[in-house]
Parts: sequence; structure tokens; C-alpha cells
Amino acid sequence: WKRSGNRVLSKKNKLSKNPDFVRAFLSDKYNSLFCYKDVMDVCIFTSLRCNLNCPYCYESHNGPITGDDVYKALEERVRFDAPRVLLISWFGGEPLLNKDSVLLFSDRMKQIQNNNGGIFKSGITTNGTLLDKETAKQLIDSGVVSFQVTVDGPKEVNDASRIRPDGKGTFDQIMANLDSMKTLKEAFTMIVRCNVSDKNILATFCEVFKEHFSDDSRFSLLFYPVSDWKNIGKACMAKSLNIFSINEIVLEKGLRSALLDSIHKEGFFCQFGYPGKFVVFPDGTLGDCTIKATKKPNLNNGFNADFENPPSCKNLNCYLYPKCFGRQCRHGQKGEEVCEAMRKGVEKFYKRFAEVTLHEEVSLLV
Repeated sequence: WKRSGNRVLSKKNKLSKNPDFVRAFLSDKYNSLFCYKDVMDVCIFTSLRCNLNCPYCYESHNGPITGDDVYKALEERVRFDAPRVLLISWFGGEPLLNKDSVLLFSDRMKQIQNNNGGIFKSGITTNGTLLDKETAKQLIDSGVVSFQVTVDGPKEVNDASRIRPDGKGTFDQIMANLDSMKTLKEAFTMIVRCNVSDKNILATFCEVFKEHFSDDSRFSLLFYPVSDWKNIGKACMAKSLNIFSINEIVLEKGLRSALLDSIHKEGFFCQFGYPGKFVVFPDGTLGDCTIKATKKPNLNNGFNADFENPPSCKNLNCYLYPKCFGRQCRHGQKGEEVCEAMRKGVEKFYKRFAEVTLHEEVSLLV
């Protein structure tokens, strides 16, 4: 768990006593994350259709499947821009209902990037019911190497919420698929996400995760507060207030924390806080968010995704800055209230990290 790259921000490191150095370090990291022009980052909805009927889902599971004309227009944009790095995340609905499209387009993008000497990285958010070993292998071979699958607790809890249209549960199928992925030799990452409405399940599901995945470092655990995403402002605030506290138990149990991983790798903020990241919806429009999007037509204007940059601050003196980089939700609640919730959450989370790991050097100024 020790991350030498973050020692520069440690209290005990003498470099942290040099404010000019710290500001320069943070500015460089900020620029590397946000100010590049040779990276294209796209989230593609294959459709809004889903094979489950989860009661808390905010999506309406109808509408078109993303057509060949949309993929063709996006491919033309990629060829024209020739980005050094192409990042594609697959979303839905359930994207694996359209597995062939995911594989075909990923293969094409991988080939284009290889021919141009570029980099292709891709990930998928799926409910896991269709993610059998063969499908996982096909996705990895196509460059889709990052996965997120939701399991809403132990069997009796999951099967009350993540249900099929006929009311049957999904726990056994999802866990069998995840277990089968452990036998793959290929490199990938898997976030097992547990949506939490009852904190009493935390310890129990940690034991489930430990039994199945503690021996495979490719798997990490993320507890996520259930929120009313139809009210995005309140949902963002609820997440800010609760996500750190409910994930402390992952550290205490000695399990791999997806939240800790994400904070260290790219900071903690909405993925759509990146300027230039955009969403491709099945009807051929572009958006700046998967939940509450400002949509623009695309097929008639060459996939022009020039949305306004997300709101941000550049207060390098704020100790939260190394982890949020001033990013704020485009559509949610903003300002000091959110910042204060994040500060308290991050500080407590890192103190708990320090306690359970017995490391003297911690990656944040706490």
C-alpha cells in the first residue's frame, strides 16, 4: 500500500515544507490530468436497455440501440483527431446486451491506435450477469481491461434489490462469473461495487469479498451510498458525506480498497470533471454527464463535444486540492458545503488508513 510517489506531500517529508515546490508539484499533476489535448475520453451508451429491474435505478430502460451510424461518426472523429491516448468506457443500461458492438468497436479502436502508435484503454460498467469467462476473455483481448460489477451485499440482500424482471435474484450468477474470471491469466482490474442503503451489511459483505477475492489483487472493493440520482444535487452531497466513512471498514479488514486506489491514481472527483470528456448516447447525441446531461446533436456537426469546462477552483493552499483538483459536478451542488464534507471525509479516511497500515508517511497533508 505504500505509494512512494505521494511522499512528496507527506508531513514528514522536508519537501512539503517548501510551499513553492508543493504548488509546482500540484500544478504539474493538475496539468497532466486535465490540460492535455492529445487524449480523447469517451463514455458510450450501447443502449438504455437492461436485463435487470433494480428498484433504485434512475434510468428508464427503453429507447434505441446505438446504431452503426453513431459508431461510424465516432470512428471518423478518432481518425481525424488521432489522439495519443484514447479512453473508452462502456455504459448502459446493460452494455453486454450489445456485446458484439462493444467487441467490434473496441477491436477497431485498438487497431487504429496501434497503427498510429497511440494508446487504447477501455473499461466497462456491467451488472455482471452476462460476464461469463469467455466474454471476459473476449473483452480483455479487445482492450477492455477495467471492469466494475455491482453486488449489493450478501445473497439475501442482493437478491432483494438486484433482480430480474421475473423477480428472481442474481447473486449466484454474478458471483460465479466473478469467480470464473479469477482463473484468467490476463491482466485486468475489477471493482466490486456494493450499493449501501443499510450499513449493517458492511461487515458481512467484507467477509464475502474476503472469501472470494482476497487472494487476487486484481479485485478491489467499493462501498457506495445509495442516493436519489434523480435529484443530482442531493445525491452528490450524500455521496460526499458518506462514501469515506462507509469504506473505512474495507481498510480495517485489510482488503483492497477501490476508493483508496482511485484517490491515489487520479484523485477523488466525478470522472466528468475532466474537461473534454463526453458521453455518446444511443440516439446519437452527446452529453456532459451520464445522469443529467446537457445534450448536443453530434452527427451533423462532426462529433463536436465542446462543452463548457466543469466549474473548478485552483486553491493550491487547500489540503484537499491534491485529491479533488478543484473539480466540481457540472450539475450538482457546489461550493463550500461540498468542500467541507469532502475535507472531513478525506481527512478521517486517511487517518484510518494510517492507523490500520501503521505507516508513518501518509499521502495527504492531514
